[in-house]
Amino acid sequence: MKIIINKLIKVLDKEISLLSELLAIVEIENKFIIDAKLARLTKAKESKSALLVQMSRLEKQRLRIIETLAENLNLDSGSLRLKKIIIMVEDQYKRKLIQQRKDLKRLTHRTHQMNKTNESLISYLKSVVQESINLLENLLMPKHLYADNGKFKSPGSIGKLISGTV
Repeated sequence: MKIIINKLIKVLDKEISLLSELLAIVEIENKFIIDAKLARLTKAKESKSALLVQMSRLEKQRLRIIETLAENLNLDSGSLRLKKIIIMVEDQYKRKLIQQRKDLKRLTHRTHQMNKTNESLISYLKSVVQESINLLENLLMPKHLYADNGKFKSPGSIGKLISGTV
């Protein structure tokens, strides 16, 4: 009997140790999600929102300038693109506009790529968190503890305590 109790105590000690490690990991995940990421993400979102407001104002300005330019050239402002403007302007402006067009294309492309990457990372993180939640739920509270007839059922030893029953 003593041998069995000693084995049980060793197993319970191991389970307690593993649960302590699991708790530490869950706490680290929680801290990572709340402190490290959400605070920074919130700050980044606020900065991004402020930039988008500024960009919206600049876009309106740009569209007004293009409309004015189109009127002066007797063109439809909807068909006037930067590429077409570059062809029509004097040489002293061409280099600058060509460089700006390249920069706009590069930055737009890179921003689009980064947004796609962030979407993928967030999706991955959501799946990791969901897997962790499912694992914890199955370990701590397995689904379907009782059959339709009201009798206890549990897959394997999950959910069973010392005597083998809940």
